[in-house]
Amino acid sequence: MACTERQFTLYFESSEDDICTSLWSDIHNEKVVSSTLKNLLLGGFQLFCNQKSLKVYHELCNFQLPALKLLDLSVPDCNSEYDARTSVYPSSIVLFLDLVSALSTESAKHLEELNIANFLIRNNVCNQQILELKEHMTRFVCLRVLGLKGTKFTIGKKRGETSSLRTLLSAQKLQEIDLSFTFISREEGISLARTVKDKARKGGQVKIKMEGCCGEGISKFFKILELSKTVLYTHRLNKN
Repeated sequence: MACTERQFTLYFESSEDDICTSLWSDIHNEKVVSSTLKNLLLGGFQLFCNQKSLKVYHELCNFQLPALKLLDLSVPDCNSEYDARTSVYPSSIVLFLDLVSALSTESAKHLEELNIANFLIRNNVCNQQILELKEHMTRFVCLRVLGLKGTKFTIGKKRGETSSLRTLLSAQKLQEIDLSFTFISREEGISLARTVKDKARKGGQVKIKMEGCCGEGISKFFKILELSKTVLYTHRLNKN
């Protein structure tokens, strides 16, 4: 879409040369409401204004969707060449906090399935951001399925930083996690194992899809479960 430069200045904020954010909700103090929309499939959807890219998940703050059950924010696998061993963070990197905080409380509280495949995630963040992420995750009281297929996590931790993956997986009713085709570092393997142990202590179950996964974290994950006295697990191999 396109608009005049005056309209763009009034209704958009440009934080980077090629990225902008809508100011609709800030200006009008209201949201676009749909009380019937249940499935919102935005996987691969791209939005531009005056040749500047808008991050689709940022714009969700402009909507109030109390009936929403399924949200797909997946992006094309554009980070296939990213090397997690480097400390260089490309512009496409996001935080889990960015993704979950974009939804209003009304849109989050009945959501059952969230797909955020192929994102490049900065996993280790400061403790303040962990606390904010925990607060936002308490709103997802019905979340059962979390899709992280093809997600890439940056590695390397600075002093005072904590892995945000375990916090993301803390949703009370979470039953299924798709981590297919992801690189699982040792740290992420430990976070996953602790999530499973937490569920088991509370009498719950969780299914984790790990088809095509690689990384030291996989063996660490299973080793922790094998030593656990509270977890019973089944490991099914894909025969295809």
